[in-house]
Amino acid sequence: MGAGATSKEHADPPAMPQGWLADAYREMDRFGARLGEALAVRIMQSTPAETAVHRAACALECVLESLGVHFTVQQATGELSYTLDLCPLCEKSAQSGLKEVELAHHGLNALCTSLIRSLDPGLKVRLPASPTVAQIFSVSVPGSA
Repeated sequence: MGAGATSKEHADPPAMPQGWLADAYREMDRFGARLGEALAVRIMQSTPAETAVHRAACALECVLESLGVHFTVQQATGELSYTLDLCPLCEKSAQSGLKEVELAHHGLNALCTSLIRSLDPGLKVRLPASPTVAQIFSVSVPGSA
């Protein structure tokens, strides 16, 4: 191979088109919402639930367990809070060198919001705004928390 081929192999990748990140967030919203809806259907078909909050709790725990992260659950009147020991997306990003952890976090929030609202639109979902070491997800019944 000539010198030209070698330098081309090591050239910087082309710049992303203007607005690519906004498009990526919109696509992540769609992907997360569709996955959440599909998961909600599956959960409703396969799991008995005592209450909507119970079913939502089971669903959110399935998502968190699939991330392979340890979490604790705290229950207050009408609210369940899940505190993650660490942000699994931050950890994987650091290990892999991927830079768009915020985009992955946005997708996770879209999935969780869609999942809980598909199970019961009356439930209130509170999710972490950005990826950090400590993450808290909560599900509550409006008016009781």
